[in-house]
This record gives sequence, structure tokens and C-alpha cells, in this order.
Amino acid sequence: MRRRHWRPYLWAAVMVACFHQARAMDPERLMSQYVRQQWGSESGLQGEVLAITQTDDGYLWVGTDQGLFRFDGRVFHRVEQQAGATTPITRVVGLAVDDQGNLIVRLPERNLLRYVNGSFENILELLQPRELAVTTMTRAGEHDVLVSGLTNGTLRYSNGRFSRVVPNSALPASPVTSLAQTSDGRIWLGTRDAGLFYAHNGNVVAITKGLPGRRINSLLAIGTEVWIGTDAGMARWNGSEVTAEGVAPSLRHVS
Repeated sequence: MRRRHWRPYLWAAVMVACFHQARAMDPERLMSQYVRQQWGSESGLQGEVLAITQTDDGYLWVGTDQGLFRFDGRVFHRVEQQAGATTPITRVVGLAVDDQGNLIVRLPERNLLRYVNGSFENILELLQPRELAVTTMTRAGEHDVLVSGLTNGTLRYSNGRFSRVVPNSALPASPVTSLAQTSDGRIWLGTRDAGLFYAHNGNVVAITKGLPGRRINSLLAIGTEVWIGTDAGMARWNGSEVTAEGVAPSLRHVS
């Protein structure tokens, strides 16, 4: 079987299971004691899964290379723009929830949509100068959303407004490809070619020692720690340095 045929279904099953288990996992139970379900095209899901999140009303939202889907616990429903909209939702590369409980949908390039009362609005229209392209997005803490763009740098979206966190001039000329915020308030920025940085109290600090590679693909903050995925392997910021300690040997040298 070709990889592209099974990968969407695998990711949907894994991600949905992770959401439910993270919310209500009993530490006394084994993973084999949990019920698992796999969903695919027969349940309405189409395309390769690129993003997933959950809104406060309990719905799971899945972004794929073929659109946006809402999962009600049984089937997936495609959610589209209103007739005549200038920004069709054909490929979703990121999802998050803002401080007001609204879904934020990242589309390729310069489209960042907020879903409110059944309709979408492009919140990038609030920015001046106009943003050329959003390169990454993530939830920050309990309420805010962090966004990085080629024109406006790294921004915080809160209470319906953008505020600048890190200007592009504070970093090397390399797009920010991943973001995270640790519990100590540091904003972590992984770049495509220039490595890893964090911003705190108005300063931007480069982290170079211990990184497996300079192309940062993903960041995950847990408390004051950060898990770092690179093209050359995974590492962990333990609060004071980057180390391979605690990372499974099988993940230390793979992309």
C-alpha cells in the first residue's frame, strides 16, 4: 500500500486518541486497556492531516491538505467559506484556539482566519504593513496565540489584537518555523536554517550548544522544558542547557 493512502487515517487515529487520553488518562491503567477507534474517508475525513485542535464546545477540528473538518464524535463534517468568499479553504496548515474560544485557521501564505458565529474573517487584515506570509502558529499558555510572519516578525494575538513580541531584525535572515512558550515566560523560536532562540524581557538569546541540527522543525514546551525536533534528531532543553538526556536513543539522530 502506498504511504499516502494510509497516512491520513493513521494520523487522525493517533491524534484523536492523544487528545482524549491527555484529558482523562488514568495512571493506573495500561495503554492496552483504552479503547481505540480509527476514522477515515468512510467517516467523512479527506486528505492528509496537517493540524488538529479542540474548541471549548468539545468539537475536534482537523486541518488537512483538502480542507477543514469538524468531528462531532461520530463523523467528520467539512467546514467551508460562505458562497462568494475570496479565500477558499482548500488546505489548512495550522489550527489554534484564541483567548475568546474562537478557532484560528492558518492557510498557506497570507491567510489567517478566525471562525466566529459560523463565519470566517481574515484577521491578518488588521496588520500594517501587510503580512506577506505566516510561517508558523501555536497556542501560548492558556489564552494567547503566537504567530510568526515574514514581514511583521513574531506576534502575540490576544483579545482580538496583535502585539509584536520579536521583530524580524532581532533574528538572522531565516524564517521562523516553530514556536513555543515555556512557563517562565520565554518565547522559543526555531528557524529554518539559523537554529534556536528564545526571547525574554526584551532580549533575544541564541542557543547553539547541544543542538543536533540548525533546522528546527518542531518545539514542544512542558513547564520550563522544551523538546526540540530538528532534521538531525531530537533534543531537550532541561531548563539550563540542550541535552540528549531523557530522549529515546532511537530519536536522537532521525529527522
